[in-house]
Amino acid sequence: MTTFHEHTDTVSVIIPVFNAAAWIRQTIDSILAQTIRVLEILVVDDGSTDNTADIVREYGSPVVYINQQHQGVSAARNRGIRTAKASLIAFIDGDDYWHQRKLEAQIGLMGQKDLQWVSCEIQPFDSDTGAFVDGLTSPVQNGDVLEALFLNNFIGSATPLVRRDVFDQVGLFNEAHEARIGEDWDMWLRIASIYPLGVVHERLAFLRLHGSSAMSSTSMNEKVKCLVGVVERAVERDSARLAPLKGKALAGIYYNAGVQSFKQGQYRQAYDYFLLGLKYRPLKIESWIYLLMIKSGPAFSRHMVNLKRFLTGQSRQLKKQKHERE
Repeated sequence: MTTFHEHTDTVSVIIPVFNAAAWIRQTIDSILAQTIRVLEILVVDDGSTDNTADIVREYGSPVVYINQQHQGVSAARNRGIRTAKASLIAFIDGDDYWHQRKLEAQIGLMGQKDLQWVSCEIQPFDSDTGAFVDGLTSPVQNGDVLEALFLNNFIGSATPLVRRDVFDQVGLFNEAHEARIGEDWDMWLRIASIYPLGVVHERLAFLRLHGSSAMSSTSMNEKVKCLVGVVERAVERDSARLAPLKGKALAGIYYNAGVQSFKQGQYRQAYDYFLLGLKYRPLKIESWIYLLMIKSGPAFSRHMVNLKRFLTGQSRQLKKQKHERE
């Protein structure tokens, strides 16, 4: 069995960045503060136009600055993988950060269970206030997660720790333009089709929510197109297991796109997405409720949304009180 000490100095951390000067210090500092020492921190600058390079170069070893023309996050991660010297590879974006025990906990589990990759829970937070935001992520499942992951990407990009030779088997991140959203989901599905996932059930990675992210700056139609592409490719690779779930996966993508469009006040777009989702899951009650709200007009919609928020808040409060009593 692999022990914790055998893994010391065997982690390469890959940070793809693009104009991350406002946050990159917190990211790097959280890695340097890990309770184990990493071999190297590879900051792959994907053509930043701010002073990201100056900040990163201030650190010196073990932080390595790598510059390339703007090609996208997949190309940046792949540059890091090809450069990495360690036997374990961890990923984190240049606006997120880790708990100081993140790598130690994951390496311990990896050695104990002889796993090829492990993840952990993730905690979103508001960039402006620093306040934690709950209800945006799903619990991370473990074991053979291919089918569950196909229906819902519960692996945050800042959470996996992967053995280097896994990429020799599954390949690198998809750098195609049509795969620029959901590229991490695509990778996790490829790995999950071969290896079981281990999970440290603690929130050890922190996801920054802000308006400058790639997800925030990409149109909903483009996001949906990319995510549908992830589903199509996954079914091609694992048809026997995933083809029966394809309709449900597509329904989930369209429903989520409808909800996000609705929240943004894009009611016509939301309506179309809900209809697309109902083609695959015609009995999904939530979609019909949203369609009713849209048809009833903005005032009714706002009333229903406020009612839902109130009921959700009451439910969370009751759960909290029950947990405190127990």
